[in-house]
Amino acid sequence: RTNLPAIDHVDLIVEGDLFLQEGKPLRFAVPRALDISEADGQWINVPGGRIWQIEIHAVDAENTSVILEGVDMPEGAELRTYAPGMPETVQGPFTDDGPMDDGRIQSMTEPVTGVMIEYFEPDSAFNSGLPFNLTDFMHGYLPILKDGLAGGSGACHNHATCDSAWSDVGNATALILFGGFVCSGQLIATTAQDQEPYFITANHCISTQGGASSTQFIFRYERLSCTGSYSNGASTSGSTLTATHSTSASTLLRINGSVPGGTFWVGWTTNTPSTNLDVTCLHHP
Repeated sequence: RTNLPAIDHVDLIVEGDLFLQEGKPLRFAVPRALDISEADGQWINVPGGRIWQIEIHAVDAENTSVILEGVDMPEGAELRTYAPGMPETVQGPFTDDGPMDDGRIQSMTEPVTGVMIEYFEPDSAFNSGLPFNLTDFMHGYLPILKDGLAGGSGACHNHATCDSAWSDVGNATALILFGGFVCSGQLIATTAQDQEPYFITANHCISTQGGASSTQFIFRYERLSCTGSYSNGASTSGSTLTATHSTSASTLLRINGSVPGGTFWVGWTTNTPSTNLDVTCLHHP
């Protein structure tokens, strides 16, 4: 187990506020460079091969994820990540050079202090060294994924679950996490209505393929009822940048993974809206 020392959250919050004043999205986490070698973990012999395990923890972190680069696993090898003690958070198995075929893997952000990485190597592929580098640990300093602690909403904001008229649009809306920042967006319908997983968000949130590749989409992260407890939602990750425009402040992504069941695709129109038309925006404040 590798433990990273505590860092000053107050300074990070002040710095993040300056980013907001510059028109950037809300920052909730910062990368911490890792210096992890094979010797820092442990090998466990299992039927058909062996597993290399390591736990990485950061003192006082509000949420965490880990980034691996240079991923090039041999045939039959697999990698998984999860929050320690929470098997329901298992992500993977990843194979070859990762889900985006770019040698990069980022674990899902979870509201815990640590991440477990497990690499299975089959007997037929015993190698010297690890076929990846653990490069960064994303240290969350804002509690964006803890019940009742998300913050940021004003008195004028209403929960979508308090108005059944917006339940469909609510099921299209996702919280998105990328590079330590957070934004919102929606699944958007195609003219063919074929449920292709196109997702629209803001250009100031994501405007590059690098940002799109690492994006985590959390659908149904909301109250279970109007005044009830929160749902942790359902996540998928990775997308392709389809289009981005700074003048219209919009970005269109295509989610690579499968979207959760029960989601909705919002409609759209190019018609000019009439004067005094009421407008509602669903987002994660």
